[in-house]
Amino acid sequence: MTFQTASHTSRSRQGFTLIEILIVMAIIAILSAILFPALGASRERARRSACQMNQRFVAMAIRQYSQDADEHLPLWSVNDSGVSVATPYGWADAVIPYIKNPDQFQCPSEGTYRPIDVNNNGTLLDDFGSVDYLYNSRLSGQAEAGIDYFSNTIMVGDYGSGDARNIYDGGSGNAPLSAGPAGSGNIRHAGGAVYTFVDGHSKWLKPNRILGGGASPTSSNFTYAID
Repeated sequence: MTFQTASHTSRSRQGFTLIEILIVMAIIAILSAILFPALGASRERARRSACQMNQRFVAMAIRQYSQDADEHLPLWSVNDSGVSVATPYGWADAVIPYIKNPDQFQCPSEGTYRPIDVNNNGTLLDDFGSVDYLYNSRLSGQAEAGIDYFSNTIMVGDYGSGDARNIYDGGSGNAPLSAGPAGSGNIRHAGGAVYTFVDGHSKWLKPNRILGGGASPTSSNFTYAID
């Protein structure tokens, strides 16, 4: 007896249709649009946290320097010639003995970078590109006892890349600072900048929260002035 098997009327599919491919691509595009900005924002938050930590170490080094200098903060400009460990170039060089790693003068969100100790004279930071943070030049040589508002007087903050004399004094006005390098540092952290104050705490602030150096500090503002 002869048996005949039923033939299959359906065939196995060999791939995706064009419509299915387009649907998958659309889903991938939507997910990318949602996830990539979130990942970028997360990375920036991590860089901002690292920047805050760097600034705190720098501010701590400045205060430690002050303890060994009869409670006077470092001069912003120390020496113009014969730069060495014993005769530092600027404020950043002066506090090097009190800081563990010179890379802590580098902001993770600032792209300019020069090799440490580019001049091979032991001072580490006397060349452009080595310091990404400003020092409030109104604090230069100041006695700590003469500073009335430790918690809202800026000591260091985000700024354009420079050398061991990287400074800013907030200008002469009393109005909130304008955005940009000439106003309140490099606005490189989500439209604002990180500042660390004389008491050692750090804040992320937008430019309109900072008053110019001519504005005397109070208990309710942030400024470069000291009295």
